[in-house]
Amino acid sequence: MDYKQIVECLICENHYGQNEKFISTCPHCGNDDTKKTIYLSEDSEMLKAYINGEPFTNELVLTK
Repeated sequence: MDYKQIVECLICENHYGQNEKFISTCPHCGNDDTKKTIYLSEDSEMLKAYINGEPFTNELVLTK
C-alpha cells in the first residue's frame, strides 16, 4: 500500500503509514500525544528504506 505520509512515534520509535485519514494514536504502543510523533520527510533515508521494505533504525539518519 502506498502511503502519503509515514509517521514515526517518538515513544516506541515504530513507524506507520497515514493516508488522507489522520491517525491520532500509534497502532504499536497506543501513544495518543501527537506532539510525540513526527512525519518523515520525502527525502529522508529512513522513508526510502521504509518504502523499499529495508530494515532501518534511527542511527541511519546519523550515518548519512
